[in-house]
Amino acid sequence: MLRINLLLCLLIILSSCQRDVDGVIRTNNDINIVFHDVSNKGSNVIKGNFINLNLSVKDQKDSLVFNSKFNGLRGVSSFLYDSSIYNSSYSDLFENLIEGDSVSFSTSLKKFLYSFLKYDDLGSQFKDRTVNVHLRLISYCDEFQQEVYMKELTRSALQLEKDKLDGEKQKWDSLYNDIVVIDSVLYSRLLTKNTYNYKMNMDSIKDYYVLDYTLKDLDNRVLFATQTHKPHFFQKNKQGQLLKGFELLLSKYESGDSVYAVLPSHLAFYNKGAFSVMIPPFTPMKLNLRIR
Repeated sequence: MLRINLLLCLLIILSSCQRDVDGVIRTNNDINIVFHDVSNKGSNVIKGNFINLNLSVKDQKDSLVFNSKFNGLRGVSSFLYDSSIYNSSYSDLFENLIEGDSVSFSTSLKKFLYSFLKYDDLGSQFKDRTVNVHLRLISYCDEFQQEVYMKELTRSALQLEKDKLDGEKQKWDSLYNDIVVIDSVLYSRLLTKNTYNYKMNMDSIKDYYVLDYTLKDLDNRVLFATQTHKPHFFQKNKQGQLLKGFELLLSKYESGDSVYAVLPSHLAFYNKGAFSVMIPPFTPMKLNLRIR
C-alpha cells in the first residue's frame, strides 16, 4: 500500500510540473520517509532474509555515526531481517521497499542502534539523540544467495587491498633505500633511533610497551591517533593486546625508536575491521609509531 501511495504521490508531483521535489510518505509508525529514487522492479523482503544496504547515518551536527563506506564490506552493510527489525518501527519501511529504492528519514539513535546493530542497554547519552538516515537498498538475499554475494564482496575487497598495497610498496621502493621488510610482507622504516626522551619511572613501566601512534588508511584518512602526552600502555607477554603488525615491529625496533610502516590488513583488523573507529574489513594501513 505504501508503494501505491508513493507512486500516486509522485504522479501528482509530476503532473503538477513541480521539479526537485522528493516523494514523502508517512508510515503507520509515524516515520516520514523521503523517497529519492524509486525502482520499478525488484523483490520484497522476507523474514529471515538478509538486507544489503548502502547506509549513511549522521547526527544533528552532521557528524557520521555509521557509514557503509567505512563500516561495511566494499561499501555494503548487511543485516539479517529478524525480529529486532520486523518487530520495530522500521518494518513498514522494509516491507514496502524494493531493490534500487533510495530513501532518507530521521529516527532515534537508540532505536537505530538496537534494531540494526543489536546494541542494547545503551547509556543515557543515547536517549534523546536523533539521527538522519540515508539508505539505498541494494538487495534482499536468502541464505544461499547471501553466501555467494559475500564471497564476491570479499574477493573484490582482497583485490582492492592487493592493488593498493602494490602501489604503496612501489612508491616506497622508488623513494627510499632504507626499507626494512619484516616477515616478508611488512614494509618499515626507522625514522629516528634512541632519540625519543620520555620522563617516567622506568621501573613502573618495565612490564609494558608504552606507545604513541597514528593509524591512517592508504588514502591518508586518519583512523586513530593517541593524544599528545597520553600514550597507550600494553602489557608485555600478554596475548591479544596488540595487533600482529605492532608485535612484529616491537620485535624489530627498540625503546626510543620512531618507526613508519605499512600494515597489510592480516596484520591489523583483517576481515573484521574496527567498527568504533570506522575501519572497514581488509583495510591496509600506514602506521607512525613511537616507542617510549
